[in-house]
Amino acid sequence: MNGLQSAVIVTRIMKDLCSREDAWKPVSGWAIELLVEKCIASCAMPLSPSAGLLRVFEAVSSGIFLNDGPGINDPCERVKTDASAGMTDQQREDVTSAGQKALRLMAYRKIHEILDIEEIKDMKATMKRPAPGEEERKGEDGKKEEPPTKIQRGT
Repeated sequence: MNGLQSAVIVTRIMKDLCSREDAWKPVSGWAIELLVEKCIASCAMPLSPSAGLLRVFEAVSSGIFLNDGPGINDPCERVKTDASAGMTDQQREDVTSAGQKALRLMAYRKIHEILDIEEIKDMKATMKRPAPGEEERKGEDGKKEEPPTKIQRGT
């Protein structure tokens, strides 16, 4: 998956998060698009959507939205303009705190709480394949062949 596809997916996830969570609501769609693009484009290699989302939460939790932070420069403006200029100090702190919480949830494998979906109970059990040699053996009659219980040595 290339960076553009990941950016589109991460942008959709972030916009959904902004519409659901009160702490994220003050962030404009334009600020989200710029943030996601900068986070994904600044990586030297293509990122998966989950790695891109993690990178966005890392940037937010580092204080990119705070007044004394680097901010998100709007490339469409001639003068240096922060794309999140309309946010109050409290909203900036709330977004930073929400980013830190989301980063912790991803670290503890709780991404389903961020995405507001049900947890996939046992991913290993659903994807488990038999190890080599463990495949079911079938005899000539098509029935399951039981492995020998004892090793028989030549007599």
